[in-house]
Amino acid sequence: MGQRNFVFLILLLITTIGCDNNEVHKPQSRPDGIVSLSPAATDLLVHLGLYDRIVGVSSYEANASLKSRLPVVGDYQRIDWETLVVIRPRYLIVQGRSDRMPPGLSERCQSLGIQLIDIQIDRLDDILMMLVRLAQALGVEQTGLNAARKVQIQMDTVIPSGKIPALILLNESGKFSAGKQTFLDDLLTRAGGENVITTSGYPTLDREFLATLAPQIVFVLLPGADDKTVDQARQMVDQIRFSGQSKKTRIRVIRRPDVLLPSCTNAIQLFREMSDEIREKGLQK
Repeated sequence: MGQRNFVFLILLLITTIGCDNNEVHKPQSRPDGIVSLSPAATDLLVHLGLYDRIVGVSSYEANASLKSRLPVVGDYQRIDWETLVVIRPRYLIVQGRSDRMPPGLSERCQSLGIQLIDIQIDRLDDILMMLVRLAQALGVEQTGLNAARKVQIQMDTVIPSGKIPALILLNESGKFSAGKQTFLDDLLTRAGGENVITTSGYPTLDREFLATLAPQIVFVLLPGADDKTVDQARQMVDQIRFSGQSKKTRIRVIRRPDVLLPSCTNAIQLFREMSDEIREKGLQK
C-alpha cells in the first residue's frame, strides 16, 4: 500500500510540474533524435549535454522548456504511435522494470527502427549508474563518466560524527514517509542524517506511530505546494509530541516542484538542503 501511495505522489508531482500548454507542436524528425518518456531520464539527458537531441517528451515531463516546445508522446503505457511515427526518433527511453513494460512495446519499436532503452531508478547510486549506462547506449560514454564524476563531487562531504535523527514526510498530513532503501533515504544518510523510519520503501504512517519516533529534524517534501499547504504541514508536525522530545523539533518544508524526482538535478539540490539543515541542527547542540 505504501509503495503504491508513493507512486501516486510521484505521478501527482510530475503532473504538477509539467506545465499545461495547449499550443500545437509540429513534430520534427532527426536521425539521432531521442524521445524521453521519463522525466528523470530527460534530466539525465540534459546532464549529458543532449538537450538538442530530445525531440519528444511524455505527458508528465518536468522540464517546462522542453514540454513547451516539443510534441508530447504520452507515456510508456499510452504511447501516441502516430506522432512517434512522424518524429521517427532513433531512441525511445522509458523508465520501469522490463517485466512491467506493455506487451509488444519492444517489438513495435523494433519494427519502426527505434532503439528502446529502459532505465530503472530506485536508489541514489542508480541515478549515477543510469547516467553512465544511458551515455553508453547513446554513444557518449566518456561524457557520461565525466558527468557522473561531477555529480559525485558535488555531493562529496565530510559526514559529521554522530548522525542526526531525521524523518522524511511526503505530504502535509504526515501519512506518507520515505524509509530505508530509497533514494531519499540515501540522500539523508549521505547528508549526515539517520532515518528514524527503519522499514524499507515508502510506508504509510499514523499519528500514534509518529509519536513513538524521536526525530530532531523533520523534512516535509511537498512538490509545488502553496502557502496554505505549507502551513498545514508545519502545524501537523508541531502537534505531534515526539518521543523523548526535549527541544523543539526542527522542521524544514521543501516545496520545489521536482523535490520527489529521482534525478541528478534534484539529488544535488536536495542533498544541499538536507546538509545545510543537519549542519544547523548540529550547531545547536
